[in-house]
Amino acid sequence: MLPYRIDQAQVKDIATGNLRPELVGHELQIVVRDTTTPFPIYDETEAVIPDSIVIVTPNIATPTVWIDTDTPADLYLDWYDISSGTRGPVNFEAVLRDSAQNAATSAEASATSASTSAAASTAAASDVGALRQWVDLGITTRNCVPDPRATTGAFWMRATGGAATETMVTGATDGPVLPDGTRVTTYARYVIESVSTGNVTFGTANFTVPLVLSGKSVALAIYVRSSAAVPSISVRKDSYLDGVAAGGAQGALSSSLAANAWERRSGVVTNHADFNEIRVAAQFPAGSQSVGQVIDVTCALVSIDQAAVPDHFDGDSPSTTYVGNRWVGTPNASVSEHIEMKFVRSVNGEGPDASGNVVIPTSGTGVSKHGDLSGLGNDDHPQYLTQARGDMRYYQRAAVDTAIATSAASTLQKARDRAGHYGAQPISSITGLQAELDELANGGGGGNILLLNETDPVPVSTPAWTLVARSAGTPPPEPVTAAQVVTSTMTSARGEGGTAALAVPAGTVVGDLLVAVVTTSITGGAITPPAGWVTLQRLSTFGDYRATGIYGFPVTGTVPTEAQLFPITNGRYVSAMFRVTSADLATPVLVNGTDCTRNGSDMIVPALPGSAGALVLSVTNLNGPTPNALIPVNVGTLTKIFEQGNVDGTDATRTTLTLAMVTTTTDLAQHLVTAASSVASGASQVVAIRTAT
Repeated sequence: MLPYRIDQAQVKDIATGNLRPELVGHELQIVVRDTTTPFPIYDETEAVIPDSIVIVTPNIATPTVWIDTDTPADLYLDWYDISSGTRGPVNFEAVLRDSAQNAATSAEASATSASTSAAASTAAASDVGALRQWVDLGITTRNCVPDPRATTGAFWMRATGGAATETMVTGATDGPVLPDGTRVTTYARYVIESVSTGNVTFGTANFTVPLVLSGKSVALAIYVRSSAAVPSISVRKDSYLDGVAAGGAQGALSSSLAANAWERRSGVVTNHADFNEIRVAAQFPAGSQSVGQVIDVTCALVSIDQAAVPDHFDGDSPSTTYVGNRWVGTPNASVSEHIEMKFVRSVNGEGPDASGNVVIPTSGTGVSKHGDLSGLGNDDHPQYLTQARGDMRYYQRAAVDTAIATSAASTLQKARDRAGHYGAQPISSITGLQAELDELANGGGGGNILLLNETDPVPVSTPAWTLVARSAGTPPPEPVTAAQVVTSTMTSARGEGGTAALAVPAGTVVGDLLVAVVTTSITGGAITPPAGWVTLQRLSTFGDYRATGIYGFPVTGTVPTEAQLFPITNGRYVSAMFRVTSADLATPVLVNGTDCTRNGSDMIVPALPGSAGALVLSVTNLNGPTPNALIPVNVGTLTKIFEQGNVDGTDATRTTLTLAMVTTTTDLAQHLVTAASSVASGASQVVAIRTAT
């Protein structure tokens, strides 16, 4: 990396010292002080910035750049506006220059000779090169807007009242300049054709986010420009739960908007109700529009659980050594991640200063290379254990290996007759051992040898100094982990006909068995599994009125990432998908149960012979007479893992799907499944999943 970094030098007037806000968004050139000669500058990748041109950021400063020089103490730079000829100092390098000069002065004052003074000055000047920033990975922030820079017309919209034409502008040179110094080249444009009598919003269409619970904070932001001044404008959030309004609209930071100027409207709101869909827009109040007025919007941001609104970022935002931005999926069609870095301590234990910089001292005359150190062999610390004053742990390996080899090769009796001996040694060197072994091989017990099975205890009456020999038995089998359901990452979908789109559970790996359960309640409600899925169990219908399918997908190759689609020809449906670990992927089903259908509240599920030790899944599908009401189910000794009703509809009844599981040491016995309220009809089934061996 280049040695010196210039962090956002403020653009100030050279005469008054005042900031120059009128230069925001303008191009400036970094030049040598009081000249028009460009000084080479570089970006974070060490690439040369053409013509040393930078764009003034909204902070009224130059963006971060790097320079390379061998004479920092003598370097002075200016910013230079080519169009007007105005200039001002780039002040950051003064910090480096003053640091070098002060260090040199201090070194000269303490020198005792001309040669020592010159050497100290050289070393002090090089200390400027020790200015460093130490970084470590920080926290990831997400922008949930899939098309934040308005590249797709279908994703951006105008809502409520009046009429306007929409145009998606690309390749623009008049888009907003972001805090990172880059200019946005795409935005959505609306030209008002007729005026609304109420509020009108301009922004994104609805998009899906992970479930956000009531009480969570949500950071919102959008850039907006109007051809006419607007007395009051705010950022607005509309949230929905499964397509139904949840919590209504919330606005933030309402203030005036100047004509023909890009401004960002942002704020943090506290969510009023659970939601999994959202849209963000700039809201124009009634009476603030006129025919022919032009309104532009772009750079939308929605970030969940944030205490403050971050600067705009998305997958197209530039990455540097200290900041990374990326698309999670397809560019301009997925969530963006912003990864920041944080400063940590320097090697001498010092932390960063107010600017985030740390100085690593290099002064002093000591030797820093370990090979150049002298006196390492001096034993002048008697309080420490050494090879002479310690135990075997302080001997080097070569000395220990030599001692072991010498002892093993010794013919001395004292080296042979020792208790607890380990290692190779001729049997003949141990007096009487061969005779005892021969007697044992011929069926005798051996005078001092006792032969036992591997697990037999040694009798209390065994004489001392008896050699106990054990015969090897059959090793016990390794325990087999039964197939298990991972409930923490289950996914679900519900609705009124169409297709059940089930997301693949997070954490799915090769070797898992994906299980999908889809239930529908209507005559002729056929369910079609996608390619690669096998039917584990298909419940019979109750009067051809309801159907439930249990399907499996053995993950033997690439883990699927797209949602799995189960077309349903008719009726209300509820569905869920989960992972099963340690299942036999070749033959997943160990044994199927018998369908149990009832036209009432209680269902007696038959026993399941052959299911001992296996994972047993229980599926219950109920059709209730009361609309908009979930029908809880009592599954007895089984463990309930999922229960959900279909989305509210116009039918007079409602469908509920309940999943339960159990692993027993014996076959699953007959058991009772009871609904908490009356039902029009119901069906229950069990299936045992085979464990991989």
